[in-house]
Amino acid sequence: MKKFFYISTITLFCLISFNSCKKLDYEDGFKNFGEVFFLSGNLASALEIRIGSSPINWDLGSGKTSVPEGENTFLFFDKEDGRKLGEKKINVELNNPDTFLLFHPIKSVPIAFLDPNGQTNEESAPDGFIKLKIANYAGDLTAKELDIIVFGLNMNLDLVELATLESVTDNLGEEEYRLVPTGGNDILAYTFKFRDRKTQQVLKNHAGEDYWNQNVILYPGSMSPIPEKRVYTIYMRTYEQWGEFPSFIKSGDKYYEINPEILYAD
Repeated sequence: MKKFFYISTITLFCLISFNSCKKLDYEDGFKNFGEVFFLSGNLASALEIRIGSSPINWDLGSGKTSVPEGENTFLFFDKEDGRKLGEKKINVELNNPDTFLLFHPIKSVPIAFLDPNGQTNEESAPDGFIKLKIANYAGDLTAKELDIIVFGLNMNLDLVELATLESVTDNLGEEEYRLVPTGGNDILAYTFKFRDRKTQQVLKNHAGEDYWNQNVILYPGSMSPIPEKRVYTIYMRTYEQWGEFPSFIKSGDKYYEINPEILYAD
C-alpha cells in the first residue's frame, strides 16, 4: 500500500508539473518564428542586424534571419564604427517570408531596401518615354539638395535637354520611377548634368564648363539584350581619375568623374 501511494504521488506530481509547464509556455507568450531574408547586394560596410538592442543571427550566404511572428523593426548598423545605417519595419508571418536586397554602395549613405526581382513586375514605359529610377551616390562632389538634368546625345553629338529630375536623393530604395522623353529616333544615348537646388548653379568641370561625363553614358543600343520596356534603375557614383584633364572635376588635388551605374535595364 505504501509502495502504491509512493508511485501514485510521484505520478501525480509529474502530471501537475507537466500541465503547469504547458500553461507557463502559453502564458509567457512564446511565439512561432518566421523568416525574413536580407540578401547582401552591393555592401560597402560589414553589417550587424538588431531587433531592439539585441543582435540577431543573419546568414550572410542565404540572407536568412529567424524572428518571432508579428511586427518587428530591424535595425542595421555598421560593425566597424557602430553607425546606424537604416531600419525596416516588417510584419513577420509564418511560412510567408519577405525578401529584400540590401543596397549600400558607399559607407556614407543609408542602406536601401530593394526588390530582389529587380524590375520584373514594372510596366513598360509609355510610347515616347523612358522610365528612370535614379539616386545620387556622388554627394562628395555634388550638392546634397540636387536636381539632375537629363540630356539626349544626338547623331551630331549635340546635347538636347529632355527633362529635369527634381530633388534626387541618396537612397535608391526611396526613389520612384520618373518619365523622361526619349527625344525621338535622333537620340542615341543619354547623359546628365547636376544642379544645386538652392543656388541653381550647375556643377562645373576643371575647365569651368558645365560638367557631364563624356566617357560613360547611358547607351541603350549597346546593351544586350536591348531594354524593350525602356525601364532603367541607375545610380550616380564618384570615381577618381588618373590625373588632370579639362573635362574632369577637380576636388582638392585630385580629379574625378561621376559615372551613371546601371543596376537594372529592361
